[in-house]
Amino acid sequence: MSDNTSPTCEWEMWNRQLESTLIALALPADTQAALLDGSNLPVDELALAFDDAYRGWLLQSRSRVPDAEIQLVGEINDMLDQMSGPENAALWTREALSSDVRWQEVRHVAGQIVVKRLIDQRRK
Repeated sequence: MSDNTSPTCEWEMWNRQLESTLIALALPADTQAALLDGSNLPVDELALAFDDAYRGWLLQSRSRVPDAEIQLVGEINDMLDQMSGPENAALWTREALSSDVRWQEVRHVAGQIVVKRLIDQRRK
């Protein structure tokens, strides 16, 4: 954190970044592919963007977020970690986005988190 950035501003930045990556992970497979194609990015960019946001968010979230949300977001991290590695290279293709059950599970959990966060925001 730079000297000019307050902890609240830093938290808000990481929280927004995490939310953006969760939305991207929750999108339907064809929309994810179009998003990646529009930016000329490989499929693994979905996981890399999430990982970066998750790590920053996690460092800032301990006193701001209920443990249940931290655990649920951690499930996404665990799912993507289990999909990683050279032995799982076939999972990181446009075809796998729409055909592999693991991507469907990631979308489902990410969607649950996004909806929960929206409901929680409206209650405030």
